Amino acid sequence: MQVTMRQKSVDTVELTVLLSTEEVKDGLKRAAILVAYEHKVEPDPKRQPVDVVREVLGKDEAAFLFDEAVMARCAPFALADREVDIVGEPKYACAQHVREGHTFEFQMTCVPVPKFELSSYDPVEITMPALAVSDDQVEEQIQALVKASADRGTDDSHSTVEKGDSVELELETIQDGKPVRALCSKARVYNTGSLSMPDDFDEAIVGMDVGETKSFEFEGPSFELDANGQPVMESYRSTVTVKRILSTVEPEVTDAWAARVMPNCSTVAQLREHIRSRLLQQQAKEHQKQKEQLCAAELAKRFNSKIPDAVYDAAMSEARKTLHKSLKEQGQTLEDFLKQQGMEEQQLTMSVMMQVREQLVRQFSLDAFARHEGLSVEDADIDSFFDAISPNNAVAARKDFERSGKLFAAKGAALRLKANRLLAEQAVVHDAAAHRVG
Repeated sequence: MQVTMRQKSVDTVELTVLLSTEEVKDGLKRAAILVAYEHKVEPDPKRQPVDVVREVLGKDEAAFLFDEAVMARCAPFALADREVDIVGEPKYACAQHVREGHTFEFQMTCVPVPKFELSSYDPVEITMPALAVSDDQVEEQIQALVKASADRGTDDSHSTVEKGDSVELELETIQDGKPVRALCSKARVYNTGSLSMPDDFDEAIVGMDVGETKSFEFEGPSFELDANGQPVMESYRSTVTVKRILSTVEPEVTDAWAARVMPNCSTVAQLREHIRSRLLQQQAKEHQKQKEQLCAAELAKRFNSKIPDAVYDAAMSEARKTLHKSLKEQGQTLEDFLKQQGMEEQQLTMSVMMQVREQLVRQFSLDAFARHEGLSVEDADIDSFFDAISPNNAVAARKDFERSGKLFAAKGAALRLKANRLLAEQAVVHDAAAHRVG
């Protein structure tokens, strides 16, 4: 891949990308697979994906879709090659379609992330509550453990199921003549009135006697939605036997109980301290996120520059595209979304504009702070970024970015995260409780 760059206007640059015949061959293959997936074109193991897509969609439409897919896939690599961090997405243009056995040249018009200065780089001041876990929060966790470790026995005080009873059922459920495995069991514990099953099912169970067997039909929601966006209801038939009404015997909160539910604690006092410590750790993570958000918002108040129209346009275009993609994935039209939100399209546009401006100002403010502090991105900072956006799958997320050429773009986000954390570290933090008293 050969990439050249020129300044196209005050706020935009143009990258010209030239792909070799080998790169075109690989790019076309990947593009055909992507286009086939997006347009639900069935693969043919005996034929190349490119040929199948052309036949199903037509040569002309396939050609434009292949161009778009090849250019979009190459864009992150081209931007990384020239080390350009951009706002929004590029606008593409090509004089000829991408073709096997030929080189392919295209242009990308991009809006680079502009640089701004802030009115001050002094530590920000914020007010937030101090880290604290109350005795009530600890007691709530103790009671949850008590309920979880309760023993179940047979309640002989009554033999007719009442609302609120916990019962043991034997049930078989069918739909369209076939058993529903999730609703078939020899011994299923069910809590009446818990809303875990449809009302019709609940009403059929209440009033049954221990040992009684009953067959009945009820309706439950499926995963499909109707024209109004409501779940399509499906019919089920269950045969249920009430085996027994259950009683719950909660254990006493003793040292022996504490040792049983938490092996590393030998007393109730140790269990309480263990719970308090765990809650503090959980709270600390959220506390840090809140602190960083408040600091970034405070820093953004020092942004007094005018954002160029080209920057706004690029960011707004990406925001609209993201919204339409999200609605499409949900099977929802823009008109339906507006009706659901109770707003006009102009109101939606204004709302998106305000969100976009807020995001841009925060981004540009953190960029300015990072430059002022002389920060740079190390490999550990990139790892921290992926830990933040994908805490349970950071390694895989990073590899995905690397494969798709987006690691350079991730460096910009990693730098802003590093700047945000330094900003929070330097911040003057006032205790919200003391502030209220004062």
